[in-house]
Amino acid sequence: MVWTRHPVDNITVALRDEKEDVTQFWEQQSLQVQVESSSGVRVATSPNGTQLAISNTIIPLDRSWKGSVPVSHCDPSLAFLPSGHAILIEGESLIERDWIHADVMLASVPSEMRYVWATAQGCCRRKHASCPPWNHSEESILIVANDTALYVYLYPIQGPPLQVILLHPHGLVTSKVIVQFSGDGQKFAVSGVASRKCLVFTRCSSQFCLEDQILLDQDVMDLAFVYFEYYYLLIGGANNVILSKSINASVPECEDKARQGAFDLAAPPLRDLLSASDWMQYHGIFHSHSFWIINALALLVAVLLPLVSSLEQRLITAAFKLLPLAVVKRMHTLETILFLASAGGMFLFSLWEIKEQPAFVNDWPAHLHHVDQLWEGTLQYSQYMHHHGPNTYAGGFLLMYSVLYKVTGGSLPQFQMIWALLELGMYLLLYSIASQLKVPRLLAILVIFSNRLHLYNVRVVINDFPSVVIVYGSIYLLMQRYRSFESVALSCSLYSFALTTKLNFIFYAPALALLLLLTQGFYWTLVCGIVMASVQIGMGLPFLLSDPVGYLSNAYDIRRTLLWEKTRNFKFLGRDLYSSPSTNLFLLGITVVLLAAYLWKVYREWKREAPQLEIKRKMIHALFFSNYLFVAFARGLYTPFMCWYFYSFPILCYLGGLPWTYTLALWGGHEYLFRFFRNMEYEMHATYVYFLTNMLLIIFTFINYPRHLKMKKV
Repeated sequence: MVWTRHPVDNITVALRDEKEDVTQFWEQQSLQVQVESSSGVRVATSPNGTQLAISNTIIPLDRSWKGSVPVSHCDPSLAFLPSGHAILIEGESLIERDWIHADVMLASVPSEMRYVWATAQGCCRRKHASCPPWNHSEESILIVANDTALYVYLYPIQGPPLQVILLHPHGLVTSKVIVQFSGDGQKFAVSGVASRKCLVFTRCSSQFCLEDQILLDQDVMDLAFVYFEYYYLLIGGANNVILSKSINASVPECEDKARQGAFDLAAPPLRDLLSASDWMQYHGIFHSHSFWIINALALLVAVLLPLVSSLEQRLITAAFKLLPLAVVKRMHTLETILFLASAGGMFLFSLWEIKEQPAFVNDWPAHLHHVDQLWEGTLQYSQYMHHHGPNTYAGGFLLMYSVLYKVTGGSLPQFQMIWALLELGMYLLLYSIASQLKVPRLLAILVIFSNRLHLYNVRVVINDFPSVVIVYGSIYLLMQRYRSFESVALSCSLYSFALTTKLNFIFYAPALALLLLLTQGFYWTLVCGIVMASVQIGMGLPFLLSDPVGYLSNAYDIRRTLLWEKTRNFKFLGRDLYSSPSTNLFLLGITVVLLAAYLWKVYREWKREAPQLEIKRKMIHALFFSNYLFVAFARGLYTPFMCWYFYSFPILCYLGGLPWTYTLALWGGHEYLFRFFRNMEYEMHATYVYFLTNMLLIIFTFINYPRHLKMKKV
């Protein structure tokens, strides 16, 4: 056998046999679990792969563990089936014991047999399919290891052994064997106590074939498999736990193949062997010819904007003259009919999707798990953990999801139904805002046809969306009743609650503070500030009293850096520049300067007497544009974050003075560009085009403000 090591971040070992190519790789990473005893670490996992036992301590794999753990040894002479029955060896018999009825003898075994393991065949995770009922003859495979000759027998519950594997004593240098199956029964790992070699076998037809061989720098004391989207093998060593992860996804074939690659990130290319495309990953697109071509085209688009705007206005005027007067007078009615038909059609389409299409949940299981922890009495925020990550949202988020969990019973289709209803409510809110601003209702209709927004709302069930609806509701209430302090206080309370669910809504805060000062005066603005602070403290009080440091450091952590691999806006910078702290400070500085300049414009214009319509437009534009500036210069944006700004994007384009041609082009550009592309080089250039579209809107907003807000467009 020839062994090859590939230095990709972690240690990666590949096995290439003379007779057979082994294509599976396993990455090794130490979990640094300290041990107080020199006798070694023992590890095991539950059948569903969600709990880890390190020695005699059981730890949920969706929480973090710290500190030392004691070590104890016990021979695995007994195993459990998923049915709850036990499998054990008595004399020369392999016995199934169900603890109620009489024992059932499964097979005769050699007298040397001492150790037994059991596993069950996994089932597909299709959305509307459930696991098949327990069936011994099809689902169960038993492993029995001989502790003297080192034979490994694979038994079905009924019938002769499936397979017998001889493990050469001189290869494992041990007299005792450790065997562990993956949760789905597709793989098992074999090693010997005090050996430094672990063999991984994978199912091939009715047999198991050698898949990989992992060489270690310390003695193996125990093995355990974890089965999430990938196979993880935990190897208990002399003083820590080695984590090996398979490269290929363990997602069953019945799940959408296109989703399999989305659960893990490929390692970055090695710097010493970079292709031209890989070099661009680190250093950005600035040295490519396409970079300058894109800049030239962007400059041309900006220069042509006044000409296109003038030509478009003439064409629209001419078109209206050709229409019958009755049609022109009923234009608003036609817009309303089109809106209702579009919104209603999208809602019916959502119902069909919920019933017939699979859902691609992202962090939804993690949120329900965090709610479970809350209901179990856990108030320490540092203990809220899932294999998707910790809970990084404030107390209002847990309260909101607790209510949703209670209403739906944890049913994913019912969650989707609520999201579909919220989406319909969002459409109505946008239509009402457009009507109040007296801008074309087509701007609200445009949002309905956003495939990306709809996909992440109903199919992915993103956590951002309910909070976005709450924020838009508070904005609508503020615009409608800004002369009534009671309505303003209610609006601020809703906004503050949304802020306890997602911290990104602080992007609205600078504009909101200025508008409160201009409409309510200093004293009532201070009262509104107290109201919002009270909501923040009230939502977090139980957690603040229990674990103030954990709550504040997790729920209000502004230091988090989003991954370059997943960002949708500044990937064109390259890995090095993107990860630099200077880049973050530079972008923050630009945001602060532009926001200060814009708010100064708002303040100066507010002093002038203006009609009610213009005041409402200024309020809405200030809030939407403040949020948009932060989004445009945020270093990292994941795809679901599109809902942070895209609902207001058509209105911003229109009030920013862009003609319909550019409004539609920018809307379509964001719809297409704010996504994942398979070609990394193409994706980096796409993020740069996305950045330029943002700059176009920002520049022309500053040029046209406030002239375009004064024009009574219908």
